[in-house]
Amino acid sequence: MTKSLTEKWENGELYSGVYYCKTKSLGIKKLYLHHKAYGGMYADTYSQEEHYPDEDIEEILAPVPSYDEYCNLVFQANKPRNPLSDVMMCYDTEREKKVVEPLQKKLEIATKALNGIRDVWANNPSQFSYIARIANRKAKTALEEMEGVK
Repeated sequence: MTKSLTEKWENGELYSGVYYCKTKSLGIKKLYLHHKAYGGMYADTYSQEEHYPDEDIEEILAPVPSYDEYCNLVFQANKPRNPLSDVMMCYDTEREKKVVEPLQKKLEIATKALNGIRDVWANNPSQFSYIARIANRKAKTALEEMEGVK
């Protein structure tokens, strides 16, 4: 099990740096935490002008990002997202078999029926009643075929 930042700091394993800390008296605050190797574990305010009481620190939440890290986070947050990539990230092959494959089969059936109607129309452009009967028959056949797809 990985240690929390608070446990690492208490054990002297956390590197010196600026961290977001949850304090008992002031809530969440940016503090500069010093490593044991630099004179013991203690915290300063972010401006490093005053010592901050270690007993007041409840939890160390996260390191404060550097300017470059912050710019990268802002860039990633503002980057236009492709909704399809979100879908692909949680792609599930079992779900595909249950949902996507039957839909693909139904689409193939519908496309085949529409292509057949288009061919009849192309060969008999002036015979509307004939085209309507053929289209109706092909649509019914396609719908019946789709009902069998599971």
